[in-house]
Order: sequence, then structure tokens, then C-alpha cells
Amino acid sequence: MKKSSRIIAFLLLVVLLFAGMAATYKSVIKNVNLGLDLQGGFEVLYQVDPLNKGDKIDKKALQSTAQTLENRVNV
Repeated sequence: MKKSSRIIAFLLLVVLLFAGMAATYKSVIKNVNLGLDLQGGFEVLYQVDPLNKGDKIDKKALQSTAQTLENRVNV
């Protein structure tokens, strides 16, 4: 008799645990932010070097290049 009441108590605990998980999983999944690896994307990092030694790269040229790349990627 004691063994069957322990089994029933265990099964009741398992059912309550799964019911709690089922009731809260939507709010948990909604707040998870997936990284690029899980989203299926990737990140590219560019390094800018001048073509000729001694040349300077100004901020305007760098921003223009970044905007051009952004427009090509995000069509």
C-alpha cells in the first residue's frame, strides 16, 4: 500500500511539473534572443587599409563605404 501511494505521489508531481512548464513556456520562449549562429546568419568584420602607404582614410569615405556595403547586403 505504501509503495502504490509513493508511485501516485511521484506521478502527481511529474504531472504538476509538466503542467507548470506547459503554462509558462510561451513567455519564456518569447523573451529568448537568438544569436547569429542560431538565427542562421553570420557577421562580417572588415578592416580598412589605404591602397597606398601614407594615404589617409577619412571618416566620410569610411561611412560611405559602410553605407554602400549595407545597401548591397540589406536589399
